[in-house]
Amino acid sequence: ASGKDDLVPDFVASSLGVPADVESTFGGDSLEILGAGARLRIQNEFTDNVTIDDLRLSGGTVEFVDSEGSLNLAGALTLRQDSGIDVRGAFNTLVLDSSVSGSGTLTVTASATTLDEDETLIINGDNSGFDGGWNFVGGRTFASSDGALGSGDILLNNANLEIDSNIESPDAGLIIQGNSILSLFKDAT
Repeated sequence: ASGKDDLVPDFVASSLGVPADVESTFGGDSLEILGAGARLRIQNEFTDNVTIDDLRLSGGTVEFVDSEGSLNLAGALTLRQDSGIDVRGAFNTLVLDSSVSGSGTLTVTASATTLDEDETLIINGDNSGFDGGWNFVGGRTFASSDGALGSGDILLNNANLEIDSNIESPDAGLIIQGNSILSLFKDAT
């Protein structure tokens, strides 16, 4: 509810679902997903756009695990601890319009794809305030705006990453493992 901070802790009932509306806006001041077992589940068969003004991941995971759909996640996303986004399922695409900040590592887990298939994650926001790292495990990710990947390290593990923005992260590391592909369409320094 408005004027209220909400928390999904890592207990027995550790999952929160998004209402089955095409447009869904979280009404509270903040929503924190706390603990490795805590989940925010979004099903695309009903929901196309979700806005959470202050989503805080503190070890939890945002799950988008239905099949054949596209979802836009808008608002602000703060990584307080290492956390995750799960985009498994056939032909799913999560468009991350949220501005990402914080210092936790964000692990994006997705079904295996090729460069001929649709993206599983599209990062549109200016995330220059994000100094945590990205771990991409499977899937195909497209970073479309300057600062989209922040300034932290990047790990590709059997994942495809396409970057159509300038990268200025001289201290960041890049590790490419397994059957991964990195495609740069602009300058990286």
